[in-house]
Amino acid sequence: MVLVCPTPNDLEAYAGDYLSEELAAIYRCEVRDGQLWLRINSRRWERLDPTVRDEFVPHIREPADGRNLTFVRDDKGNVTGLAADYYRVSGVRFAKKK
Repeated sequence: MVLVCPTPNDLEAYAGDYLSEELAAIYRCEVRDGQLWLRINSRRWERLDPTVRDEFVPHIREPADGRNLTFVRDDKGNVTGLAADYYRVSGVRFAKKK
């Protein structure tokens, strides 16, 4: 496993809105001050930290916080969605809105 340190330009690939019809939720990602930030529906913004390529975790984690976001790419390398893991639930899919 190789930890990554994406540049602000690298992070721009993740910026956008992601929709889960299953959860009726929108995840919005933005790049601010060289970091990736996430907002779920109308909740507060939270900073994400990269781990390995295309994976992020919340910067501030509670002891039982098992959240992990994995961005999904197509054959051409474009980010097309993400999969969210929460505690015991894994692989909840979100499609990137165009």
